[in-house]
Amino acid sequence: MKFLKGIHFYPIAIAAFPILALLASNIREVELEVGARPLLLSITSAVLLVFIFRMVLGEWQKASLLVTFFFLLFFSYGHIYESLQGAPILGFDLGRHRYLVVIYGLLMVLGGYGIIKMAGGGREVNWALNVIGLILVVFPLFQIANHLRVERVSEGVSEANAEFQILEFEGDEMPDIYYIILDAYLRKDALLDEREFDNSPFLQELGGLGFQVMECSRSNYSFTQASLTSSLNMAYLTDLAPRLESIGLASNDYWLLLKQNLVREQLERIGYQTVAFDTGYDWSQLDDADYYFERSISPITSNVANQFERLLFRTTAGVVLTDLQFKLMYEQFKDTNLPYRAHVDRQLFLLDQLPKTPSIERSTFSFVHILIPHVPYVFGPSGEILTDPGYFSGGRAQPVNEEYRNKGYTGQIEFINARMLDILEILIEESDVPPIIVLQADTGAGRGSEFKILNAYYLPDDGHEFLYPTISPVNTFRLIFDTYFGTSLGLLPDYSIGGGGTGDLVLENSEACLQLGESTK
Repeated sequence: MKFLKGIHFYPIAIAAFPILALLASNIREVELEVGARPLLLSITSAVLLVFIFRMVLGEWQKASLLVTFFFLLFFSYGHIYESLQGAPILGFDLGRHRYLVVIYGLLMVLGGYGIIKMAGGGREVNWALNVIGLILVVFPLFQIANHLRVERVSEGVSEANAEFQILEFEGDEMPDIYYIILDAYLRKDALLDEREFDNSPFLQELGGLGFQVMECSRSNYSFTQASLTSSLNMAYLTDLAPRLESIGLASNDYWLLLKQNLVREQLERIGYQTVAFDTGYDWSQLDDADYYFERSISPITSNVANQFERLLFRTTAGVVLTDLQFKLMYEQFKDTNLPYRAHVDRQLFLLDQLPKTPSIERSTFSFVHILIPHVPYVFGPSGEILTDPGYFSGGRAQPVNEEYRNKGYTGQIEFINARMLDILEILIEESDVPPIIVLQADTGAGRGSEFKILNAYYLPDDGHEFLYPTISPVNTFRLIFDTYFGTSLGLLPDYSIGGGGTGDLVLENSEACLQLGESTK
């Protein structure tokens, strides 16, 4: 590694590391391309600044050290700011820009002056800094490479699924099946208790369309990947581990069983075509479906910042600008610069395309993951786009306070309620064969209600007779397959599992059902 003594690699490494690290930690959530633009911008800026300071100072090493120091300050600011918020030191709240900007400004001046005035550190110092930079970059690159390796190995999932029972269907035409997920949609009692929102009118209208609403349903897991993987494979995660091991994957790679899930595989084997939509999250995008609908906007060429770029920006000194809300130009540019414009466009595109699926000639299985009413809260009750930063400028797209949280969440409930009623009516009326429709949340929302979910079924030919108030998502397709496709899978116990999927089992809340006058099973 002697060559590291003669080059100045570490400014580039420090410029790249924060982006690579954030990308590696979110690699299951995003496409790899979302990191390309900020990575290129950061590295290019570092190289240009090194050349500029070299021209001014006349020394490569001082120029490289100065740029490295400035980048460390820039990329650390957001992390320090977040960690100091709400945590006073000796009774003094440093988690405010008015203080932290001054502190960082002093550090920049004093540190920069010290670097300019210091004596040369020599080739050994250069070598040590290059080694540190190389190590920093290698770790996230290894994580990303391992993720790509796991995705390649996942091609064996279909073969592992082949050992399971093949579905059968007796009848003239197979019904279209719609699995519609409304992300983080609370059930009726939780909405009333926690948000003071009465959802009865919507549920009554669902009933008028022929849906049965399970008023005591709970999710099996409190986070989306686990919940959807479990429901689409009709098993708890602990029972899916052997299938992963059989193709050389670890138990925490269960999300791959969402993309190549057992429900989809079995339906495709008897002639179904899969319909899926762009969700913006790599792990829930069935982009190899027979019909895959997406807005073809590259995260590299898009003229708006994507969610990864916004998350990255808030970890840097750029958070000062976002928190000031661009007061001078906000009103002027708020519509064109809406931070979540890509999210808005993606959800509206999905809602516009979904009603067109009954026109597909062959029987279809549609997986529809709608990120509403989940954050960011950008849709008002009538579908208006919210531009007030209070709804989404907190950490990880959260609202800034409880008032914004309640108003934003219930507003999105009202919006999606209206859109879904129109869409469901079209799906039912325009289907030649009465369809099977599951309208279900993946998880609840908030402390104490993370398992309480909306769960409604449209099951033709008296299929609703087999439903029961406490049914959970893991049994959704077990019931549908047994009722309509000749299987004898039976039902699993309905558990809610906390602790990230590895914690204590929480039995279904049967007391709530008794209070509602319902029976339990």
